Amino acid sequence: KKHYQKTCIIYIVNIAWRILYLLIYILCLNFDIQSVSKVDILKYIFLFQNLTPINVSHFYFIEIILSIYLIFPIIHICFNGNADGRKALFMMTIIIFLFTYFINAVSFLGEYVIEDKRISIEGLSNVFLFGKYARFLLLFILGGFLHLYKDRIQSIKGITFICILTIIISLGMLVLSKYLMYGTFEWRGIYIQGGYDKISTFAMSVAFFIVMQNRIIKNKMFSKIIEEIGTSTLGIFYLHIPILVILNQYVYNMIAYKGVIMNLLKTIIVIIVSYMIIRILRKIPILKKLVS
Repeated sequence: KKHYQKTCIIYIVNIAWRILYLLIYILCLNFDIQSVSKVDILKYIFLFQNLTPINVSHFYFIEIILSIYLIFPIIHICFNGNADGRKALFMMTIIIFLFTYFINAVSFLGEYVIEDKRISIEGLSNVFLFGKYARFLLLFILGGFLHLYKDRIQSIKGITFICILTIIISLGMLVLSKYLMYGTFEWRGIYIQGGYDKISTFAMSVAFFIVMQNRIIKNKMFSKIIEEIGTSTLGIFYLHIPILVILNQYVYNMIAYKGVIMNLLKTIIVIIVSYMIIRILRKIPILKKLVS
């Protein structure tokens, strides 16, 4: 019961942010609400539908959380029930891996490395039951296994070095993927299409999780900084896009910002502004839930 109450709260917060985005676009970006139907507005607010030109593409993260939370009781029973339940879950993670990361890797090799699109096994996805967020379900369950067996994993000789090396190699593979796909190593405002689907992203995420999960921060000041970052992340996630859109409209369009340095500066500014707003919202009881 408590779990589904929490799920409902997440859904309600999602609705509140969608309404706030709508108001921001109307008040700050001259969005003409009369140009869209009331039905589309209601679908946008309550049914996860997009509404041009409001940018809520990053809300997929909340959709993922809600999707996983809906079936979490089943995962919980399998994971904490007995060995057979955990074996079934682990087998499911292997199946999901094969139908997501592996199929994507084969298709990428065929199209961009061997340059023969016939080398593709994407047709296998037709017998795959899970939807577009399957890889995140894989990571969610795998995170549970990595935590359950963390002591055994940490006992592996040189595991930290192996993970750090994996992160470096995986990052290099992502950069190489960008070059193969777009013909450049430069920033140029290019984001890797399907970046989350790459095996290198998967390997980097797993390696980083293993490195960090047993780390104890002894410095109290640094510990407080990390804690503050952790409690502010969700609020920054919600706020950064409207702030970025407003800044692009009134500030960034005056300067060239496609370079790495300018893009980094832009990111820092957006994070700082988002964090300052979060600090204010936390002090307002009725709005506190929006950023925590």
